[in-house]
Amino acid sequence: MSLKSLIGTLATLLFVLVVPLAVIFSGWRWMILDPGVYERGFVKYRVAEATGMSSTELSTAAQQLIAYFADDRPITLQIRKDGQMAPLYNERELSHLVDVRGLFQLVFRIQAVAVAYLILYILAALILRVQNLRRRIAWNVLGGAALTLIFLAGLGLAAMSDFSTLWPALHLLSFSNDLWMLDPRTDYMIRMFPLGFWYDAVLKLATISAASSAALLLAATAYLRFSRPRL
Repeated sequence: MSLKSLIGTLATLLFVLVVPLAVIFSGWRWMILDPGVYERGFVKYRVAEATGMSSTELSTAAQQLIAYFADDRPITLQIRKDGQMAPLYNERELSHLVDVRGLFQLVFRIQAVAVAYLILYILAALILRVQNLRRRIAWNVLGGAALTLIFLAGLGLAAMSDFSTLWPALHLLSFSNDLWMLDPRTDYMIRMFPLGFWYDAVLKLATISAASSAALLLAATAYLRFSRPRL
């Protein structure tokens, strides 16, 4: 195999592996920055009752979290605690949010790089006039979409079978400290985002990503079927 063929093969393999990152992390980014995801969860899990916060305060808390994750804007919301106004989150919660923001920013960067690679791959193939370019890309997309669906099926099964074990395990993998271990008696973050909230979020992410992958797979399959050379 020539060096050119080897590079082409590696680039194609990387394309297939990058598709799941682009699809899943794009869905993740959209959910993190969507106020509706937070507000629907607050209503479903009666967070106003659990925290004593008003709907306006909860909406402000969601907006400030989004701004913090996206642009590192400070969280300034204060609420009434024990009869006096105090910051919504205590020092431990704010320290954990620093870690969470770092993780989310990493997701944002990976998503941007993944999408950029897919675009650059196609542009490079156009410039180099790769033979049967459209069918090659369709095969790559089909492989990447199938790989995404396989991963999502495993994630969905794991979440539905024992999410109470999966969720702490994901934290142990993602964080190097125990700041995520919060106490609902003293920490508002865990009252605002109970385990059920995250269970719904994971399943929603899996559903959105699976739907996107299925659409890509069907489109690629249809193109390959109808673009086959006729005898």
